[in-house]
Amino acid sequence: MNISGENSTNLTNVHTIRVEFTAADYAEKYQNELKNAARHVELPGFRKGHVPSKFIEKKYGSDLLRGVIQQMSEEAVNNY
Repeated sequence: MNISGENSTNLTNVHTIRVEFTAADYAEKYQNELKNAARHVELPGFRKGHVPSKFIEKKYGSDLLRGVIQQMSEEAVNNY
């Protein structure tokens, strides 16, 4: 993760913060979110808690990834 900040020269009280993540930064948290979702998701044809993670990743993967990155971004900005 790389976080940097800079003051804007032509506007007062404006500070720009840039947060960059690599896949290694969020991969573990993303996998944990997939496992956690697998315990709670109910899909037709599967018992609750027994849905294969590939199905969950296919159906909910982008939403889970977005949530992980949002959470990491908020933490990074708050710690900056």
